[in-house]
Amino acid sequence: MLPQDVFAASEWEIVNAETLEKAKRLLGTSTFDLLAAQLQPKSSALSAGILELSTIHSLSSVVFCPSEKIDTISYQFRSAPILVLPLQTPKTVLLQVMAYLSKTVDTKRRLQDSINKEKRRYQDEKLVGQCKVQLVSLCRWSEEKAHQYILKTAMDHSMTKSAAARQIMRKLERIVNENQKNQCNAPS
Repeated sequence: MLPQDVFAASEWEIVNAETLEKAKRLLGTSTFDLLAAQLQPKSSALSAGILELSTIHSLSSVVFCPSEKIDTISYQFRSAPILVLPLQTPKTVLLQVMAYLSKTVDTKRRLQDSINKEKRRYQDEKLVGQCKVQLVSLCRWSEEKAHQYILKTAMDHSMTKSAAARQIMRKLERIVNENQKNQCNAPS
């Protein structure tokens, strides 16, 4: 049995999965910060499953196992962020480990948020750049004039540059499509 009181004291939300299959289903539908598991003396299949879940879902993991299996299990998990502890780990040590893991998870979450923010910013800048290219090629404008048009559109409609670029590109696409239709329907 996992030391539930230690996890509760460290403010982790606990979701129990009695089997590896249930854990896989839970991880398939929800996100978690930490995987904690207890290995029994004859649970080699569970070790592989924990390694798989930890790797696929990029989870930090804590595995509790019998003291005599610590070295073997630790070696199996050497390439993954899995901490292996004996079942009889003192409560004070577990509290320290949980506090450390909590800080690590918070740092990881902040870094991931920062990465996602930068990805969105990059995508927005890429979209604005694509819009400028289309304005330059279709309207025969300078890049500066295209940029100013995007900025003016954004300010006039109280939107971001990327939203303005998206709107302008849709408008340009409609104009191009209408011109192509008109050329196809024009009498020869």
